[in-house]
Amino acid sequence: MANQFLIKNTMQDMKNLSAIEIDGLKGNNPIYAGVELLGYYEKGDTPESIIYYYVDMENEQDPGPSDDASIVEISGNKLVHKFLDRLHVQYFGVSDMLPDNTSKLNKCIAYADTNNLIIIIPNNGNAKYMFNGSINILANTKIIGNKSYLTYSGDDVFIKCKGTATKYLYPNIQDLIIEKLNRDNIGIGMHVTYTRNNGQFTNITYVGWDLAVKYGDNLELSFLSTFSHCRFTNNKKGIVLLKESNGVTIERCFFDNNSEYAIAVTQRASSINILNCELENNGRQAGGCAILLDEAQAVLIQGNYCENNGFTDGLSPIIKFSSDTGLDTIGVFITNNYFNVGTVNSEGKIGIQPYKTQDLYIGNNRFYGTTHSWDIDFSLGSNTKIQGFGNSFSSTSKINLPAASLSGLLYDATNNQFYGTQLKLYGNNTKLVLTDRQNNNSSATIDLLNDRLRIKNQADIIFSQFDGKTKTVRIPITYVANSGLPATPYADGELAFDTTGDILRIAKNGEWKAVNTDATLIKRGIVYQAAAVADTTNVPSTTYAQSEVHGILTELRELKATLRIAGILAT
Repeated sequence: MANQFLIKNTMQDMKNLSAIEIDGLKGNNPIYAGVELLGYYEKGDTPESIIYYYVDMENEQDPGPSDDASIVEISGNKLVHKFLDRLHVQYFGVSDMLPDNTSKLNKCIAYADTNNLIIIIPNNGNAKYMFNGSINILANTKIIGNKSYLTYSGDDVFIKCKGTATKYLYPNIQDLIIEKLNRDNIGIGMHVTYTRNNGQFTNITYVGWDLAVKYGDNLELSFLSTFSHCRFTNNKKGIVLLKESNGVTIERCFFDNNSEYAIAVTQRASSINILNCELENNGRQAGGCAILLDEAQAVLIQGNYCENNGFTDGLSPIIKFSSDTGLDTIGVFITNNYFNVGTVNSEGKIGIQPYKTQDLYIGNNRFYGTTHSWDIDFSLGSNTKIQGFGNSFSSTSKINLPAASLSGLLYDATNNQFYGTQLKLYGNNTKLVLTDRQNNNSSATIDLLNDRLRIKNQADIIFSQFDGKTKTVRIPITYVANSGLPATPYADGELAFDTTGDILRIAKNGEWKAVNTDATLIKRGIVYQAAAVADTTNVPSTTYAQSEVHGILTELRELKATLRIAGILAT
């Protein structure tokens, strides 16, 4: 008789076992071997039926309090089921029909952590699992979804990956959509602290959060974790890596329409890798950006595709360095990325804007865009050891190197390709030094002094064809102006264009000599086109009349007058 099972359709049915049915589970010769449960809320709503066994409390150890899943208490009696390998949340009563699944999922996580199980959250079509409280990730929590929707309506942190100084977390969470129902309420999608040794967050989509992921906090150590193939969309802030975050990798993630920023690395967070991500339409508010670096250390930004990020206020670049009063950002490598500052309403946008930065390397990137302000803007100053190499700039690219930022700045522009790029240096006495050696030997200087552009070189300045083989011309030009005429020349041979009379002048013996003077009787020069002279006489007859001769003479006099005015005929 004990080889048969008492069959119940739902958890509530099992909780309503009668005294006779419970007695049938007891004793050395029970009527029923256990209870077979066919569903939780209704028959068939769990992946398969499971068997519960009666616990003899007089002779067996108490399994613990009821969690309405692995342990079920009925009138002081307890039934247990041992889940193995993979634990589907339906067995703990998690359902897309409930208004709040917080308590049930936390019980499921606690059981899975103790028994080292993988939690499965299925995708039920367009259905969403609703939560009003926080989910607590434990030491070895592993959750796998299938683009399963978890919707949060509370005001606190939704998923708390918070270990302790003596108990680190090793979470593995995959394939979920974590949604904030009302972003007006301050909320954090995921708070990660004391997490280490390759914590994995994969294929997670964060939607509608004030802050999607907060990683590390104060002195709570969090490191060696990876966010892979995650999506951050329509949040105010994407992911922020705080103090003591170390060795965090964000790879192949997609960030779009995060209004303030997509990624922030702050407060001495170090060894951060942002790899092969796609960032589009982030930082689209005043002061926003795609990536914020503030007191960061050892950051690698590599292989990312960045398009149409930043705001048009000139203060919202794609990559923004910010630390007005704090420590410098040290050791940032920005390599092999594609930066399209923006093709629509992009005037005022900036690509990379270093500030208070040491050891910044910008290499092998491609900059592209239209009508924007700067691809690289050093105008904020306070940068040292900046190196740029192997970058490609489009015909609309611009680099801003103001005098204020050049103090202590080493900008190595090795093998960069510029296609019609604007390189703007502003400020009086601003200099651009071109040299083939770091000790400035064999160098040329281009500077701006008293509104004059000067080109100085130790030897001749050579203008030649691109191949440098033929038609080489040496012109010792020291000054060229295109608006107005300086009061005195800087040096003999200086050229200036006098816009008042449209006259090209050259300096000789401390005076300006006009190159293009008016013509004289013995000297070629400038003349004007003669004014039009109308035909006033009639077509002559066979025999000239006195009036016709008089008309011809009149026209000749008018012609001579107009030629004198034009400067063609001497007066």
